[in-house]
Amino acid sequence: MSCSSGSAGEVLVKERNDFFELYYIFTNETGGLAEKLNNHTGTAKFLYYPDQKCLDGGYYNKLKNTGTIKVFFQQEKLLGRLIEDIRT
Repeated sequence: MSCSSGSAGEVLVKERNDFFELYYIFTNETGGLAEKLNNHTGTAKFLYYPDQKCLDGGYYNKLKNTGTIKVFFQQEKLLGRLIEDIRT
């Protein structure tokens, strides 16, 4: 059983006010892990606020899920990694 998620395409647009907008298309392949998720694609749009070092925006996907995401830059040092744990 193999699961993967990733960006299928992205574009960064500099606006007239010197702010940036990030658009991307993502894919999520569940490998049968969760039937209600199934394999799906979606899109997201974020506005970057340089004074706050923040990405703020929303997403939607083929499963008709929507939501918002707000991410703040904290530091350059990598604190950890996600470890794939698939038990057969």
